[in-house]
Amino acid sequence: MDETLTRLIETNKIPPLIVVGIWNTKARLQEYTFTADERVGSGGEGERYLKFLVEELKPFIDQNYRTLSGPKGTWIGGSSLGGLFSLYASAKRPDVFGGCFAWSPSLHWDSERLLDETENGTLTWTGTELWLSMGESEGATVESRHSNVARAERLLALIRDSQKADLLKGKFFAGELGFHQEKSWKFQFPVAVEEMFGDKNRK
Repeated sequence: MDETLTRLIETNKIPPLIVVGIWNTKARLQEYTFTADERVGSGGEGERYLKFLVEELKPFIDQNYRTLSGPKGTWIGGSSLGGLFSLYASAKRPDVFGGCFAWSPSLHWDSERLLDETENGTLTWTGTELWLSMGESEGATVESRHSNVARAERLLALIRDSQKADLLKGKFFAGELGFHQEKSWKFQFPVAVEEMFGDKNRK
């Protein structure tokens, strides 16, 4: 990330920005999910993790670095369960997070709970900028790969049909860019960052 962002900033493709990489632990299943998934037998500590980000980590960053501390200057992002958490956090705390990157979010979690809560209006992203991507080769079987893409398409459709996200962009990646792995997200990262931040730099 640091090398990619340095290149994009030095070539004036995006404005200068700060990225905070938050270390994950063996408790990531609990921390990145807001409900327990009976099939996995874990999860549900996401509210505590969100409270840590909002009440401890973000204030520390704002006090020690030259940040734009408002929601328009504060984004959250992640991949897999980190993408699921980022979607949920940005919907729950739009007063803190004005934008969200979700690479390959685990939308299957807890029987597609995030999708259902989006459909019934419990979760909304009005006023939030969103990036969502999903690979066409994510999953061990053809059926699972199709299901993952279908979930992402459903979320995009729900947000576009029923909500007014300020800026919503969704992409699907094929080939070597479309797997559920760090190598794929490495290639997707600069695409997402430049598309979401590039226009801001040219205004």
